[in-house]
Amino acid sequence: MIKMKSVPIIFLIFMFIILTIPAYAADTKKITSVNIQRIYKAKEGEINPDQVSFKPGRSEYTITYQGMYDASDLPIGSYMDYRITLNAKKGYDFEWLKERNCLSDSGTIQGLSISADYSSCSFTLHSYPLPMVLNQPQQLRWNGTVAEWDPVEHADSYHVTIYTIEKDGRLTQRGKELTCSTTSINTREILYSKPGDYIFKVEAASDQTYLYTSKKAELAYNHSKYLSSEDIGYYTGYWQKKNDAQLYKLASSERSEYDSEYLISGRYLINGDYYTFNENGERLTGWQSFGGEWTYHDENNGRAVRGWFSKTCKKYYFDPASSIMITGWKTIDHQRYYFDQSGAMVTGWQKIHGKIYLFQNNGTLNLSTIVIQGKTYSFQADGSLIQ
Repeated sequence: MIKMKSVPIIFLIFMFIILTIPAYAADTKKITSVNIQRIYKAKEGEINPDQVSFKPGRSEYTITYQGMYDASDLPIGSYMDYRITLNAKKGYDFEWLKERNCLSDSGTIQGLSISADYSSCSFTLHSYPLPMVLNQPQQLRWNGTVAEWDPVEHADSYHVTIYTIEKDGRLTQRGKELTCSTTSINTREILYSKPGDYIFKVEAASDQTYLYTSKKAELAYNHSKYLSSEDIGYYTGYWQKKNDAQLYKLASSERSEYDSEYLISGRYLINGDYYTFNENGERLTGWQSFGGEWTYHDENNGRAVRGWFSKTCKKYYFDPASSIMITGWKTIDHQRYYFDQSGAMVTGWQKIHGKIYLFQNNGTLNLSTIVIQGKTYSFQADGSLIQ
């Protein structure tokens, strides 16, 4: 009889254990991975850590955070540490969470710590640099056929697009987008392919993933570069190789005017460059004289040289517009030079039309009083020696 009564007591004790202690574990879901996302909108030319926020990637927990950096001294491209705390919502805990399963799209996570009751966890987020949009390039301008602009801080390259302004104000892109690492690029090949009123747009870019490409800056319409047929040339034919010589074959509509299938015997402007042809239509290179005026044509492409040119230890200057070799006095970039009858730039002491002048080693006319071997030399305003 006593044995029969003890069975219900043991059973009641066992059921109490089952319904109390394990019940807590059965009602709590385990969070085995976490993900946090950084919220930040990139701005032009600046970063603002105060605008950073984080949100949980899942709904089982909430997030609080604190920056561990000096906001007053935070250069562009700086990594920033945050102490992140996650609090499990009711019915969840972090008992089974491992550091390798703590993820973020904005950096790396280390130093996971879980509270004794598993209700919260914390770790350090080593956050990637804040993104920034590069500033727009400023002071866009034409320098002849060269597009120029001021440098943009942190930019590694620039993307340039050339347009013509149509009569209705629309822009038509000419050629492919150009890329350069400097703050200028020669666009001659595009400009001299067709008459038109040209402007360009440029944007700054960076090799760094956290630095975003700038907005495109556009050259003002009133600073456009206009090129007419007289600047470019009227010919619409094409180059043709024949017996190792380069010839320019005229378009069918042009042949009757020249009574020839090819350009011959003369100097012609083609796509903005001057070329000289013999009586057989063959393109010539090197020194060429036409009408008493000298030009020098590139040995590879036959184009007449413009501006400064060096040959056999001598320097020459060719008119940037006409490609004609300069002789005599010439002002270039606000400096005075003199070129002899052969076109060579002079240096040192020179007697010109009865007056004596002194030219520096770079060819510029000396205007300052100088002392040579103890003797003083002074000069007039025109650079001639005071004797």
